[in-house]
Amino acid sequence: MSANQKPRSSRAGMPTRFAYRRLWGTALLALSLGCGTWILLIILGPGPPPANLPEQPDRKPLSEILWQTIIEADERARNHPDSAEDVGRLGMVYHANQFYEKAENAYRLASWLDRGEYRWIYCQALLHEENGREKAQYDLLVKTVQLRPDYVPALVKLGDICFKQDNMDEAARNYERAATAAGKSGAPQALFGLARISAKRKDWQKVVSHLTPVAREYPLVRPVHQLLADAYTALGQAEMASEEQWALLRTDLTPVPAIKDPLSEGLIPLCCSSTRLLKEAGLLSRFGAPARALDVARRAIEVEPDDADARHFVSRILLETQGADPQAVDEALTQLKEGLRLRPDDQLPLFYAAAFFFKHNKTDAAVERLRMMLARNDRSAQAQYYLGLVADRQGRNAEAVAHYRKALQRDADYAEPYHRLGLFLASEGQLDQAIAHLRKAVSLNPMFIGARCHLGAALEFQGKVDQAIEQYREAIRLKPNDTEPRISLANALARTGKLDEAVLHLRETVRITPADAAAHYGLGSALASQGKTEEAVQELRQALRLSPNYPEALKKLQELQR
Repeated sequence: MSANQKPRSSRAGMPTRFAYRRLWGTALLALSLGCGTWILLIILGPGPPPANLPEQPDRKPLSEILWQTIIEADERARNHPDSAEDVGRLGMVYHANQFYEKAENAYRLASWLDRGEYRWIYCQALLHEENGREKAQYDLLVKTVQLRPDYVPALVKLGDICFKQDNMDEAARNYERAATAAGKSGAPQALFGLARISAKRKDWQKVVSHLTPVAREYPLVRPVHQLLADAYTALGQAEMASEEQWALLRTDLTPVPAIKDPLSEGLIPLCCSSTRLLKEAGLLSRFGAPARALDVARRAIEVEPDDADARHFVSRILLETQGADPQAVDEALTQLKEGLRLRPDDQLPLFYAAAFFFKHNKTDAAVERLRMMLARNDRSAQAQYYLGLVADRQGRNAEAVAHYRKALQRDADYAEPYHRLGLFLASEGQLDQAIAHLRKAVSLNPMFIGARCHLGAALEFQGKVDQAIEQYREAIRLKPNDTEPRISLANALARTGKLDEAVLHLRETVRITPADAAAHYGLGSALASQGKTEEAVQELRQALRLSPNYPEALKKLQELQR
């Protein structure tokens, strides 16, 4: 040992041991993380992938458009076998066209290719939902929200399953997560779910707090009004309960709409089955989404031009929702005509269209197109009746009467022709015969409110006011939310000096239909007769706000102001 060298300390080896310890610690940490990741992948992952992509289906039974859709998606997936997007889209094509086993294989492979992607797991959940496999659906929905905690459709579906299984605590957690994730955009389905849980727990105040904003934003959802009516009744708030009961009498209420689900909706453009598309369109229409229903039904016509049901569906929705638009009416008549050509023995769509046709004014050309279709199918009583309506609208009274009489020759128990003949006879001053025909219409169809009101009017002309009032009261009893008999009753009561009761009915009419200018005018006139000038002026002004060109309301308002 040289003089400059220092003896090596026995502690000189310590840093090396510390280094080894650090290395071992790092290795153990990496192993732990690796094991954790492996366990997490087992939990979240869809399991081992299928050996190959699904085999193509048999070409023979498939339409050309469906075959081309499948081939395009299949070739893209085979050219990019490592692409979760392309494999997943192939799964959606199979799913949309009800090749469920092939769809599931493709979804599982896409999930394996991209284990952090929630979409293909959620699509599997949708697939199991369609096939009624609730347990498999639930498990996949749980995995979906583990990967995408804010996906509202999955959270709502989880809440619905838990509610159905009477697991209220878990259902509430999922609904609350959905409501929070939706934020200001709202999730009415989640709030409705929370309200149902509160109703089960008899916590009626929470029912009201959950549903009040939903009722404000979605005023036509029947189950919301029903739950609110139950809640207000239980809370002893009779006036609020009565408001909700009146709302339930509306004829245009819908069920709770399905939650907006981009992945589920993404199946529609890939679907080549007109039957499935029409089913979806029907649900959309029922849930109060006619514009989306039309889009889906038009897709059904695109994939199957010879499907008469699809064409009749489009015609019906257009006439119901856009009957004042000449362009929409033109398309509706074109679709109706083609549907009748495809299935000439089915005349019901034609009669349905005729029943809705005159709800709004139509062009002369449109009326003539309808007349020609009815004339080509004039063998039934219904066809003769609607031909009479068309002639009526065209001012050909004698021809209209002839058609109504032919309708009764073919069906003596058909209430509508008796009603129209009664109106014609009344206009000719033949009141006894008119009343006989109107009574016959009401006896054949007691719920025929229009015929009851016209019968009451004819009885009033004969001076039989008490009998007229009896008809109006019966119409209100049968259909409390119909404003026509209320206005007729109020007018009859006012003419007999019963102003207080008349005003009560007119107030009820305004409450039921606040946008009805005639109802406000009637109430204003009745209030003026009672000497309540200030309130009468308010009602008349409201009538003019709703209908600026309302000469009677303007004249009455000027009289009061003078």
